[in-house]
Amino acid sequence: MKLSYRGVPYEYMPTPVTLAGYRGKGKYRGIPTSYAIFTADVPQPEYELTYRGATYTTGSPQSRASQSPPVARQEATSVPESVPEPVSEPVVGPATSAVNPPTMNERLRYLMMEHHRRIRKREQSMLARLDADIGLSVEDATHFYNHIQGYFPNDEWPDYDRSPAAMS
Repeated sequence: MKLSYRGVPYEYMPTPVTLAGYRGKGKYRGIPTSYAIFTADVPQPEYELTYRGATYTTGSPQSRASQSPPVARQEATSVPESVPEPVSEPVVGPATSAVNPPTMNERLRYLMMEHHRRIRKREQSMLARLDADIGLSVEDATHFYNHIQGYFPNDEWPDYDRSPAAMS
C-alpha cells in the first residue's frame, strides 16, 4: 500500500496476523463480538533509534533477546555504616492513624473540606486578577473579602466549581 506522510512517500506492508480460531463470543459495549486466538505474537519491525544520545532498539523481544550479549552479574556491595536504615512507617493521610483507617464520614468530611478550600482558592485568584485589572493594590483588595467561617452560599457552588470540560 502506497502512503505518504508530510510529503514523504513510503510503502506500507502490514505484518500478517495468523489466527487459530476463536475462543468465544461475547459483547463489547453492547455489540456482539467474537474473540480470536492468535497463534503467535505479531512481530514488530526493528529500528535502531537514538533519544537524547542514548541508542536503543525497538522490535520483537525474541530477536532482541538473541542479539543481546549476556550481562555479567555484579556482586552486591555492602552498605557503608554511615548510611541510616530506611524507616518503613506507613504514610498517614489526613484524619487517619496507622491503627484505625478513616471512617466513611471522616473521608466524606475531608473531601467536602478540600472541595470547599479549592473553591475559595479559585474565588480568591479570580478576585486577585480582577483587582489587578482595575488597579487596586493588594492591601486595598483584602478589605473586600470577608468570608464567614463555615458558610458558603449553595447557589454559588456551580459558578466557582471546576469545569467538567477540564476533566477531559
